[in-house]
Amino acid sequence: SRDWSSDVCSSDLRDGLGRHHVVDLHWRVANPEVFADVLTFDDAWSRAHTLDAIGPAARTLAFADALLLACVHRVAHHHDDGLLLWLWDIHLLLSHLDEDHLLEVVETARQRRVSSVVARSLARARGTFGTPLPETVRAALARSDSREPAARFLQGPSLATELQSSLAALDSWSARYHLLREHLVPPRAYMRAKYATWPEWLLPVAYAHRAVRGAPRWL
Repeated sequence: SRDWSSDVCSSDLRDGLGRHHVVDLHWRVANPEVFADVLTFDDAWSRAHTLDAIGPAARTLAFADALLLACVHRVAHHHDDGLLLWLWDIHLLLSHLDEDHLLEVVETARQRRVSSVVARSLARARGTFGTPLPETVRAALARSDSREPAARFLQGPSLATELQSSLAALDSWSARYHLLREHLVPPRAYMRAKYATWPEWLLPVAYAHRAVRGAPRWL
């Protein structure tokens, strides 16, 4: 499942001390298809480094990959929200990267067709915190493509527009059908988890309730 993976795979776990831990697994970095393959697992894993403070098995993104993801995340899931939390992350990550690595991030963004999103995120971080950027990086960002499908997300699109962008990003009618079906008729397991207090025989009503309640957000 592309769009419901994070919901279906979320689970509330209790450890040996009785503490709850929520595990939220994502198969891709973002639900909208235009961002889904910006950073693949294989690419991220090959460059990941260990977090010794947590333990030898703990790994995290390389700084360049973390910066790309931070720039994309605030737009893909928060529609260019000016929340300082996301911009501060970008500001801190920028301080760990030299000019060559920053140019690599910009080039990767161009190849993955999210250059406009990265340019916007870096510009907002710089405007908020005065984050320094080399002139070569600023020149490269100025050439970002405003015609990219991802650029629509900088305009605060509705969920309907977001779905339209995702459908356009898919390369087959079969994939488009499955994505539409997941939105309109999500998997039974998802619905049972979402409406856990509802009896089984009311599941068809739960589908109708979900559709009516979600309509305003789509429009």
